[in-house]
Amino acid sequence: MTVHPKLPDAVIIGSLDESDLRPEGREIIVDTTCGAAVLRGAHVFAPGIMGMPKGAIYFYFLLI
Repeated sequence: MTVHPKLPDAVIIGSLDESDLRPEGREIIVDTTCGAAVLRGAHVFAPGIMGMPKGAIYFYFLLI
């Protein structure tokens, strides 16, 4: 994070280095409504799930 050169009240936040992003865990498929809600910070509930790995349990780490 750096201060903008011409606007001292504004800051510049750099992007993430994509090389640090590694998918970990198994994937879960959700519908578009559920996916949009998750992007706004909601939890995933059963009606929005379209597919998930066999044997997934509560508190299991999944990618959405």
